[in-house]
Amino acid sequence: MRFPYRLKLAANIILGRANVQNRSPARRVAVFPDDVFITSYPKSGNTWARFLIGNIVWANCARTDFFNLGERTADIYWHTDEYIKNMPRPRYIKSHETFDPRYPKIVYIVRDVRAVVVSYHDFEKRAGRISPATSIHEFIGPFLRGELNPFGTWKENVLSWIRLRGGDHERFCLVKFEDLKIKGNETLKKIAEFLRIECSEEQIGSALKNSSFNVMKKLEKDSFQKQSKVINHQDKADLPVVRDGKTNSWREILDEKDMKRIEKDNLDLMLELGYKW
Repeated sequence: MRFPYRLKLAANIILGRANVQNRSPARRVAVFPDDVFITSYPKSGNTWARFLIGNIVWANCARTDFFNLGERTADIYWHTDEYIKNMPRPRYIKSHETFDPRYPKIVYIVRDVRAVVVSYHDFEKRAGRISPATSIHEFIGPFLRGELNPFGTWKENVLSWIRLRGGDHERFCLVKFEDLKIKGNETLKKIAEFLRIECSEEQIGSALKNSSFNVMKKLEKDSFQKQSKVINHQDKADLPVVRDGKTNSWREILDEKDMKRIEKDNLDLMLELGYKW
């Protein structure tokens, strides 16, 4: 793959931009029987999961970074269908779609909706898709109504998968973002076993280390610095998109009114998933 293209692709992965030529397949992607889809609602830890899976599948290769991420785990919103079809199999593919019966094997990442809305708000501002003046209080309404993307609301997206595939443990692996943070070793082993990848304790530890948020932030910064030397762009490298991956930062940001609005729509599912109110 040409180096300038890899630089541009790395920036688009970081900023979450779709294929500007509108050639990405999205829900129309061709599906093979041995595919693995890394699926989630946006801002639930999909990129982190791709790094972790990349670093266990390719444990004996160079570590996963923003340049080879798209070669190891394709993005149905950026790569063309032709590109994805020609990837080595089994293919590992990123998706934010609601339930698709064609997906043969799914690692579904779920995250506390309160953390999702805070991360999403921050991300949209950094990507320039909403005004820097847009408050979290203004943002919550469109978020809860599912107006920010074509993937439904957080609740609709999560329910579509756990209701229609949740009981199929051979094809569906539900992973909580918070479990990856709190008990990463155990949770990554669970993913590796689901994918039938043999990993040593050392390889699991190395994958966690090479996919830490500090490492990812450094890799993000390096990709922008390299891009700026090759491609003229308007991206602000001083506003990193990879955050700290905190699980409870929403407590400092959401007020009581915000919490009640979120609770009204999502409390039943949150309790089912084990999120305390």
